[in-house]
Amino acid sequence: LEDNLFITRHIDSYFDFHNPKISDNEAIDNVNKTVDALFSVVAALGKVPIIQCPGKRGDGAELIAKQLDEKIRNHRTNVSNLFSEGNSAYSTTSQRPVLIILDRNIDLAVMMSHAWSYQALVHDLLNMHLNRVTVQPKKGSDKPPINYNLDPNEPFWRENVGAPFPQVAVSVKQKVGEVEGKVKKRETEQQQEEEDNKDDDFETTQNLSRKLDELPQIQMQKFVIETHAKIAFALLDAIN
Repeated sequence: LEDNLFITRHIDSYFDFHNPKISDNEAIDNVNKTVDALFSVVAALGKVPIIQCPGKRGDGAELIAKQLDEKIRNHRTNVSNLFSEGNSAYSTTSQRPVLIILDRNIDLAVMMSHAWSYQALVHDLLNMHLNRVTVQPKKGSDKPPINYNLDPNEPFWRENVGAPFPQVAVSVKQKVGEVEGKVKKRETEQQQEEEDNKDDDFETTQNLSRKLDELPQIQMQKFVIETHAKIAFALLDAIN
C-alpha cells in the first residue's frame, strides 16, 4: 500500500492475453479483471484520468483502454459516484492525471530478468502482499514462514526502495552499527549518571525518566533495521 505503487494481483494475465487456445469467455473475463483493477485505482484517486494508449491499434492495451473509458463514463452517470468531479463536466486538463496503458510486448526483457533494486527484488523473489513480506523457511526446515510488515513511510524503506541491492546491504550494516552504538552509548551514560548521582535521588529520577522516554525510539529503530537485515538475508539466499 504505497502512494506510488499498486499491484493488480492478476495472475497469468499476459499469458491469457496471448493464448490462442483460450475460450471467448475466459478472454472476456481476463479483460474485465484488468479493467476492474485499473478502475479501482483511478476511483481511489478520485480523479478521471486522461487515458493514452500509444501502442498498435487493436492490441490488448487498446481494448483495455476503451473498456476502461466506457466503464468510467457509465459510472459517472450515477448521482453518487466515486470521482471528486461528480456529474459536472470534466475538470481542466491540468488537473487530471494521465493514465498510459501499454502492451507488455513493448518491453519483454523486464519479464525475463529481475530488476536489481530493493523493492523489485522483494516483490519478485519473496512473497509480498499488502506490505507484508513472507519469508519461507529453508528446504528441510520445520520452521513456519515468517511475516514482516513494511511501512511505506518508514525512513529506511523509503530511502532504499529503489537502491541497488548491494547498496542496501551496505546501508543495513551501517544502520545496525549505528543502532548498536546508540544502545551502548545509552548504557554507558546511564551507568555514569547513576554513579555520579547515587546520592541525589531527585537527579537520578529525572535522568531515569528521560532515558525511559528515549528508549522506545531506540527499540523501534533496532526492530526496523533488524527486520530489513532479515529480509536482506532472505533475498541473498534466494539470489544464491
